[in-house]
Amino acid sequence: MRRDLLRPVTLDVRDNVLETLVGNHQRFLAFLERRVGSRETAQDILQDGFGRALERADSLRTEESAVAWFYHCSSKRTTTSLRTAIARVRLRFIDVKA
Repeated sequence: MRRDLLRPVTLDVRDNVLETLVGNHQRFLAFLERRVGSRETAQDILQDGFGRALERADSLRTEESAVAWFYHCSSKRTTTSLRTAIARVRLRFIDVKA
């Protein structure tokens, strides 16, 4: 096992990771908005992602890995959001049909 992975994350690294994520706010929002087609939904997913980032900031070791992690988590969240929306439409269709 690599020893650098066992080192505790310093406050400077944590701050840099969070600063990098906040600095990419507009890029993240544009990415999410393109995926979900709604600014409001994109902002909800983005806010959720920032909350998760605050919880996980100590385990994110570099700015680059934090950005990649954020895109990955946001992508998974958009898929979940779209599946939920599709399920709602199906339920409405069943209700109308019945």
